[in-house]
Amino acid sequence: MIRRPPRSTLDRSSAASDVYKRQPYMSALENEYDEFVDSCLGILCLLAEHKPVSSEIASKFISYDVALRGIIKYMEEMEKKKLNTTVFTINAFQSFLAHTESQPNFLVMYLGFSRLLKNYVDARNSSLPSSIKELKCINEVVILFYRISYINPRFILYMLLKEDVKLILLPLLYLVNKSIADPNLIQMTSIVSIVLLSLSTRGEFGVHLNTPYLEEITFDVPLFQGTYGDLLVLLIHKALNMPHVFGTTLQQSFLSLLYNISSFLTNLSIQAVMSLLPLVVHYSIPAYLLRDSESFGPLKLILDSILNIITYTYEENSTMVFLLVNQSKKYLKLAQGKFFDTSAQRSKQDCLLYTSDAADEQRGVD
Repeated sequence: MIRRPPRSTLDRSSAASDVYKRQPYMSALENEYDEFVDSCLGILCLLAEHKPVSSEIASKFISYDVALRGIIKYMEEMEKKKLNTTVFTINAFQSFLAHTESQPNFLVMYLGFSRLLKNYVDARNSSLPSSIKELKCINEVVILFYRISYINPRFILYMLLKEDVKLILLPLLYLVNKSIADPNLIQMTSIVSIVLLSLSTRGEFGVHLNTPYLEEITFDVPLFQGTYGDLLVLLIHKALNMPHVFGTTLQQSFLSLLYNISSFLTNLSIQAVMSLLPLVVHYSIPAYLLRDSESFGPLKLILDSILNIITYTYEENSTMVFLLVNQSKKYLKLAQGKFFDTSAQRSKQDCLLYTSDAADEQRGVD
């Protein structure tokens, strides 16, 4: 005997729908708090970016409580004098974030950011498609994380020393992997690259990159067995080979990121080394170097990154040392300015062709 499912109304058509709504699979898809979360994050981003009318009075206060008492006292004095003057204000939210030193507060922020960023990864890598509702506020999450880390560097130091950085690093790398291939998501790529660049200024971040990568999340990079540093190098190589990244400020961000972490990378995989060394050839083409006086900057950053690797982690990167010795003739020719056996006139012609082709590609993208 087949029992009919219970229903909450007398309408027969609503019986099946009531049962399905009770299932956890559908409850994950229908969440009435999504818009509330998006709105809250948007408000927090606005508060973190808001600039007060005057910051002169803000420089006199050292904490949120002192600032609040100072503002109240100032307003009382103005009321007694009955002067029609503009009341100077400060951003109390920024003041609170800047002077927060409590580890419980840092822990709350860390857990909140890790949970929101993890949602983006889990929603796109679940075994049951659409079983996890993906939040639409990922842009606001990354922006707010950057603003808090900029306002209060102690939060980043706490995260690097006391918590698991992988819970923040993995979603950021996944965001780069998904946004770098789409020119329409160039703003997301820029935001994440700035966050990674700010993290790379800390030596503790470079040390964490040597943690073995054991996750089952797939990236659009060659298969490798290594560390988070290998994954980051492969993603940087992928980004630098994108046409909409080449020659932009985003290219400079990724090259600076590579330079900052190069001193800490140990035991680079063969895939990471084989993606890093071809960048020297990629940026030493005469058609690119002769374009303008600033075209040597990217090549210098790449060569400095390789120099840092073999200087500080020589014994741990034997694979890179072997390949550098094997390709030493190329670097000797590059040092002598004879990397390509072409005349200067031919190089200038290639430069003009390269510039025109790049302009045509840019018009096609636009």
